[in-house]
Amino acid sequence: MDIDTTEKVMSFANFNVTYGVEEQPLLTYFNEIIFPAFSNKEHRETHNGYYYFDNIQVKEMENEYVLVGNFIKVTEYNIRTVVKNDVLCENPATVPTAPYSRFMIFLKNHRMVLIKNESNSPSLMSFQAQCRYVVGNYIREKNRILSKQDKFPSSRINILNMPLKSDVSYAISSLAKISSVKFRFFPLNNDIPASELFRAVDQYKGSVGSKTGNLIFNSPKNKEEITDLITESAALTKVTIKGKDYQGNPHTVKEDKISSDRRITIIGDVAADSDEKIYRSAKDSEEINITSEENLKLYNKVINKIRALLKQ
Repeated sequence: MDIDTTEKVMSFANFNVTYGVEEQPLLTYFNEIIFPAFSNKEHRETHNGYYYFDNIQVKEMENEYVLVGNFIKVTEYNIRTVVKNDVLCENPATVPTAPYSRFMIFLKNHRMVLIKNESNSPSLMSFQAQCRYVVGNYIREKNRILSKQDKFPSSRINILNMPLKSDVSYAISSLAKISSVKFRFFPLNNDIPASELFRAVDQYKGSVGSKTGNLIFNSPKNKEEITDLITESAALTKVTIKGKDYQGNPHTVKEDKISSDRRITIIGDVAADSDEKIYRSAKDSEEINITSEENLKLYNKVINKIRALLKQ
């Protein structure tokens, strides 16, 4: 019997979550907010179906804890025509379908991967929308019954793309001329930017009491330097590049359009028994292994609480 082996698309990102005015990092309320919010199977309705999380688990992979699960889109396809005996025929029909992606979040440094099971599976952008929806609703519902001193803080969730330098260079090559490069900064999840420039911006953002900030370079000429800056800020900022293509038309490249995709070979559909392969493939990339001292310190502090979720 033939083995159904297929290549899947695996996207890399930073699962950036902070809480409240103090910008507390992801693991501060992981047990109290994130895990139960992901686990309650709440539906997010859209114009053509709904999304939800399923099979949410904390797993131990090579002495490291990860959050895994399926992200499912329930929808339907409308069929208008088919071919019968080489003749095109009208045959209106509606076919239910549920494309899904599997995700793995590395709790030590909140990096993540999302693997599409098929081409129509949900993307990182849809994953961000789902996270914001279920976490926001969970906090609101809990705060209705909690006392004032026990209420949960609000959450801020940004799923930030993690492209390789080659991906960034390819995106920039589509522009004949760059008119501006804009970096948008968010509260960081105990991450420390590698670049001195970005560290300074993040520090000044905090000192003036601003949650977000923008850094704009106008009409930069050095594409290689811009490529390096975007690569260094991957997973920490959202970037927008404006310019003109080689036909002279205005063209914009946004962070979510710069590919962070790799390929992974999976036997059959991506599922729980694929997790070891996903983990090893992800860990082969340097971006997944970067962990700040502050993140490692918090991870070790709450590791027993995380371990308690293994059997749930």
